[in-house]
Amino acid sequence: MAKKILITGGTGLIGIELRELLRLQGHDVRILSRSKKDHPHFKFFHWDVEKDELEDGALDVDIIVHLAGAGIADERWTDQRKRIIIDSRVETTRFLERKIRESSFRPGYIGASAIGIYGNQDEHAVTEDEVSADMDNFLVKVCHLWEDSHRHLEEVVGQWAIVRIGIVLSPNGGVLNKLLLPMKARTANYFGDGSQVFSWIHIKELCRIFSFLIENQVSGIYNGVAPNPVNGKEMIDALTNVKSGPYLKFGVPEKAIEVMFGEMSTAILASTKVSSEKIQEKGFKFEFEKVRGALEDLVA
Repeated sequence: MAKKILITGGTGLIGIELRELLRLQGHDVRILSRSKKDHPHFKFFHWDVEKDELEDGALDVDIIVHLAGAGIADERWTDQRKRIIIDSRVETTRFLERKIRESSFRPGYIGASAIGIYGNQDEHAVTEDEVSADMDNFLVKVCHLWEDSHRHLEEVVGQWAIVRIGIVLSPNGGVLNKLLLPMKARTANYFGDGSQVFSWIHIKELCRIFSFLIENQVSGIYNGVAPNPVNGKEMIDALTNVKSGPYLKFGVPEKAIEVMFGEMSTAILASTKVSSEKIQEKGFKFEFEKVRGALEDLVA
């Protein structure tokens, strides 16, 4: 059945892909944005958290998908940037909670989070119950604050869910473009010794998870990752097989990464092996289980 769906972050990497998938499935998709736009397929509603502005009618929907948040890897982590990363997630969520409480609407709600909440864990595939308590790790801290703000909505909405997003593979940005860039010069680079585990997901598959939760009115917390994580060397091996070589493959030393990226290097060098079993037990079927097949679809 067609639903009215409001997306925050609908002009970002994931939001653009998700809104198109939901539109093609027949849903009435609206975008919550700071700038009003005319679009042939999507109605834009205005919001401004700092000015406490929300356009009338924005909350008159069946479900809200809250993706908004400043890019984790877009800039070096200065104190100011870290504050922006946290506030863009927490304050926007608190704003939505308050506006829903003040309204007569009780839409469903799906909030984004990230597998950064698990910290460095690669001995086994961690489940949704095995979050890290290391609040000195910035990504762990961000995710805990983010999810705490989502949880305040649980009592005021209908359906309620969180998707902890893994490393998204997309042809339009993100980590894949960064891996492809040096390949133009016939080099292929992994980070450090290449042993760090990547819990990746094809962007189309991630959007299918959001769609699955919406269509089936599923509540709870779920990992948005593919069933078969790979380490850095395996990722580069798969990529160089898809984009036929020859390539000079080598690791970028950890010290060099630390100098270039500062504290952000902890995220780049993190190793996190994450389980997808919970969403599969709900009945979700993956199309791209192996990274080779995902890369063939994305790159070839």
